[in-house]
Amino acid sequence: MDIFSWSLPFLADKIGEMMDSMLRKNSIIPKKQLALTKTSSDIDFEKIMTDLRTEKKQQEEQKINKIRAKVLTIGRMARMFKNAREHSELLTQAKMVSSDGKLPQGLLIKNLKEIKSDVNQFLALKKLDSENEKFPVESYRKS
Repeated sequence: MDIFSWSLPFLADKIGEMMDSMLRKNSIIPKKQLALTKTSSDIDFEKIMTDLRTEKKQQEEQKINKIRAKVLTIGRMARMFKNAREHSELLTQAKMVSSDGKLPQGLLIKNLKEIKSDVNQFLALKKLDSENEKFPVESYRKS
């Protein structure tokens, strides 16, 4: 049993007793009404304790999920560094053929076969599109 499951009901009971004694000494509230409120307490400590337990479980699950996400991120980063180290020539070639000089997004996470496929596909598309990239000679001569 942890300290909160023992101390919260105890603390609530003691605070209730202190408030009761303060009200009796000052006699602000009539004694009949005070007796009625004491017998008809609406506080359900079992419900409070179950709520605290479920909240604690949820917080523990959130902690576990955060740790899991961090571990997966570190794994992805390690895979990216490994790919960058092992396939540096191929990645350099991919950077050279791209228009902005940057690697395409997600290329570092892929394996060797996927990287080669992406680079070859890009080179083939660039070759097909080379006709569209030419300078418009006819419109230049007309002006």
